[in-house]
Amino acid sequence: MKTIAVMVGNNQSEYITSLMNDFDKLARERGVRLIFLSGYRVPVECNDIVEEKEDLRNYQFSTIFDYANYTGCDACIVCYGSMSGVAGAPSMEEIFEQCKDIPVVMLEAMPSNDTIPYVIADSYESMLNVVRHLTNIHGYKRIAFLSGPKDNYSSMLRLKAYKNGMKEAGLDVDERMIAYGDYTSRVQGIVEKLLDNNDNIEAICCANDNMARACYYVCENRN
Repeated sequence: MKTIAVMVGNNQSEYITSLMNDFDKLARERGVRLIFLSGYRVPVECNDIVEEKEDLRNYQFSTIFDYANYTGCDACIVCYGSMSGVAGAPSMEEIFEQCKDIPVVMLEAMPSNDTIPYVIADSYESMLNVVRHLTNIHGYKRIAFLSGPKDNYSSMLRLKAYKNGMKEAGLDVDERMIAYGDYTSRVQGIVEKLLDNNDNIEAICCANDNMARACYYVCENRN
């Protein structure tokens, strides 16, 4: 039986939970043993609490990724997009060096090494189409953006698409109308501040569905 290690981060995310369930289902169907090396992202509302113990936090939350060498796995799948928010997570180069003797597939990010195969969604074009829909179809001009983490590859692509989509429509990009969440639904406080600090918002463009659910909840409570 082959063994595949799967590196994932932000294991509180519904997306990651679904991804892990699908990996497990396929592995059972194909007779493959899976080992999940799962990191942990500090919830965005707790960042100010743990700053004083950052070195310890980085070590505790990222050490699991070093275990790929000890699993005896035949291959490794690296869900790098989700790992980028884990404190102290290794760089791509460190992962490639660590797994140099086994096949590696990168998920959710484009590898720095062009010999590594990868699977990634077109985050830029998809988000650009979302902004075009809001501007061209609905005619909205005051569009806020709830971005993902600043250190996340897909998140930054989606933010770039939002800014370019606004400029394409001849609209100003106001940095005060951009907020940063953590791709989870625990961003209600961030949405509240976004609305409190910006008058006459007509729409909020969200970087993923989890944060969109939080926006629905906040907007409903505020009528």
